Amino acid sequence: MKARSISPMAAIRNTSLSRYVVPRHIGYGSALTVSGIATLVLGFVVDNWLFMLLFGLLTGILLYLGLSRIQVLAGKFSFLSVGLLLLVLALTADFRTSMLLGILGQQH
Repeated sequence: MKARSISPMAAIRNTSLSRYVVPRHIGYGSALTVSGIATLVLGFVVDNWLFMLLFGLLTGILLYLGLSRIQVLAGKFSFLSVGLLLLVLALTADFRTSMLLGILGQQH
């Protein structure tokens, strides 16, 4: 449809919702999910807290993108779940990040 055939007032009154739906593609979703899990494992293997933080963020993004290609609802909750899991692990496990967490948690 050409833009000339629609009057400006009709275009303003158009109430059609343009919602983007993520297309399901199990192959891409599985590849992104596996690479997200591999990034999480790599983040724990590397003995540097900066890489742990970066790989944790990258893991959350890859799992969100991968799981949203497989199941939309799983993709929505994956980023939050990864963040909570990494927070609990950082507080309970000894990854030599306790000094960093102590510095971040100090109130002046």
